[in-house]
Amino acid sequence: MSREWFNSLNRALGPPELPQIVMNRSETTALGDAGTHWYHNDGSSYTWTIAPNASVRYPNGTEIEFVCNASASLTLTTSDTLIWLPSGSTGARTLANKARARAIKVDNTVWLLDGVGIT
Repeated sequence: MSREWFNSLNRALGPPELPQIVMNRSETTALGDAGTHWYHNDGSSYTWTIAPNASVRYPNGTEIEFVCNASASLTLTTSDTLIWLPSGSTGARTLANKARARAIKVDNTVWLLDGVGIT
């Protein structure tokens, strides 16, 4: 299928939804989490882990969003490479209250991360 076909389909259907998964605990993503957003909204801090390629083979282009709307921060990590844009630095990131991060898998063991409220 051509890019033009997908673009016309997206225009006809409207923007895709990102189903919400309320995740008020430390957890590791699973294959079924592709195309969703995890939502944190309580007063405790947690660590969310993007499953490594060795255990979950997400296809390149997979997106997962993470939202922190809580009084406590949240840590996002993976044993694959997590590159924070725009700085290019790697490693775990902290999402503050009112933060949103989007992770996109771009290579077998590489995820790009962008958003707001991330340190």
